[in-house]
Order: sequence, then C-alpha cells, then structure tokens
Amino acid sequence: MSIYVITATSTSDDYKRVYSSSTTKMATSYEDAVACAVEFYLEEVSDCEKFEYHDATAFNAIVDANRGDFRNLMTGLFEYFESDPEGMFDGEYVPTTFQVFIGDEQNNIELNQSAITELALEIRNSTADEE
Repeated sequence: MSIYVITATSTSDDYKRVYSSSTTKMATSYEDAVACAVEFYLEEVSDCEKFEYHDATAFNAIVDANRGDFRNLMTGLFEYFESDPEGMFDGEYVPTTFQVFIGDEQNNIELNQSAITELALEIRNSTADEE
C-alpha cells in the first residue's frame, strides 16, 4: 500500500517573533493527498479571510465549473493554490506565510525494531550512569 504525507506549514508574518506550526495528514492515493492539500488551503483561506484582500474570480470559476466532479474540483483548486495567485501567501517579513507539501509516494515502511530498542536501551544506560 502506498502512503502520501501531506504537510501544511503556517508561519506568522512578524519581524520580531516568527512562529511556525505544521499539521500533517496521510493519504493512500495521490488523489486523496491532493484533496487533503486542498482542504488545508481552504481552511487557511477561510480562517484568514484571504479573499477580502485578493480577487476571488479565478477561484469562483474553478468551483462553478467543477461542482459536480469532486476529483476535477480538487485538481483545479490544488493547481490554483499551488500557483499562489496574487501572492496570496506572500509575507512581508517572511518569504511565505502558508504552504502545503505532498511527500513522495512511500511504500510500506519496515520498522527496525531491534535498532529502536537498542537506541532506547543505550539512552537508558547513559542516563542511569547519571543517577
């Protein structure tokens, strides 16, 4: 099974105290990953009222043209947001205030349990010496 990791990073546009936060989701198909990415973008646009400062004409045209086709709607909106229309996510003090990244396809990941256990024991032993 394939896994895609979708990460949204939001950065405050503050020249004194820059703050970043990230949210991650996983999907099992690229199409679902695109839908997750679009959801991140829509939440950001909704929360920050971006269209009060940017023209929504292209966004509205994509939504109107693809209302009945979820996959086309998601693809169209993903391409729209990825193009960063009008510098919607540009910052004044930081290069970008919001971005979404879809990680490359990953197949099942095998955990090396013995290496993880060995590392935990190594840390435990080093901290036990300090007691």
